[in-house]
Amino acid sequence: LKDSLKDFRKYPDFAAVYMDMDAGRVDAMVVDAVLARYYNTKNPGKYAVLDETMGDEVVAVAFRKDDTALRDKIDKVLDEMKKDGTCKKISEKWMGADITKY
Repeated sequence: LKDSLKDFRKYPDFAAVYMDMDAGRVDAMVVDAVLARYYNTKNPGKYAVLDETMGDEVVAVAFRKDDTALRDKIDKVLDEMKKDGTCKKISEKWMGADITKY
């Protein structure tokens, strides 16, 4: 990717690259899809998020090994949210699309 571009810049964080996009100093960016979609819900129509990805993103929650009760409660709530459509609704509200995978 770097070799095919005229100018390739690295940024310390998500906010810095968006500031350069907003100021017109860069033409495109490669960022985390979840953050990009969230940003776009706050700035509708300002940028486009491509459907193509450079890889899958996995999000996980870690628990202490001995805290199975908490893990089981979280699993139960997540299962209920998947079944009743809450996960999809939250995703569409905050990300502009259903980005959930399970």
